Order: sequence, then C-alpha cells, then structure tokens
Amino acid sequence: MAVQRKALFSANAAPQAGEAPKKKANFWINVGLTKMVDGEEVFLSLPLGIPLDTQEPLDTRSSNRDFAQMQAARNSIVEQLKTYAESMAAGDEVIIDLQVQLRRVKEYDAISTKPEENKFAMDLQLVPAKAA
Repeated sequence: MAVQRKALFSANAAPQAGEAPKKKANFWINVGLTKMVDGEEVFLSLPLGIPLDTQEPLDTRSSNRDFAQMQAARNSIVEQLKTYAESMAAGDEVIIDLQVQLRRVKEYDAISTKPEENKFAMDLQLVPAKAA
C-alpha cells in the first residue's frame, strides 16, 4: 500500500519576500506509529517531519564540561542519522529505534524583582567623579 506524502508546511516551503532560499532537505525524520492495515504494515506519521540534513551543528564551546559534552553527543546523533540516510537509496524508508519526548512548557512563576525584595541587589553609592 503505497501512500504519497505531501508536506503542507515544511522546511522546503518557498521563501518569503526578502528571505534567502533555504536548502531543500532530502533526509527526514518522521514521528509516528506503525499499524497493520489489510495485512500490511503502514507507518502513520505526525503531519510535520523533521528535516535532518538542513540542521546546523550545535556550538560545543562552553565552560561547563557536561553541557559541552551533551551538545557534542546531540551533534553526533544528527551526524550518525545523516550518514545512515546517505547510504539509503532515494525513496527508501526504514523504521529506527528513537525515543520521542512529549513535553508541555511550564508556566513561569511571577517572581518579584523589586529592589527592596531582591537579596542580591545593592546600592553602589557611587559619587560622581570630579572633572580633571
């Protein structure tokens, strides 16, 4: 059962006025589930895919070693996926084991930043310098 994919809102969309044309993505990560339909396994993806080959590497410069190593590991995941995708024939698809994280953004608490309530605030008591 071959189903044609058409991305309505994708990274391959035409650039808006004043924008430089974007590189067309050839490798995509699609998130979804497989389901048996009429004896055939069909992949049902979310409406929007993630373009893989247009992603820029994350900056790994940091004074925090753990953060730098985590960024390098994230870059490595992208590079490994791109290397694998490059070995595939055009039109090929493969299901790989990745995890999907579902996350809801936390609302920020209203925290007072009034100087009289800020334990870190201080008055420098600067005196204007005299002209020489």
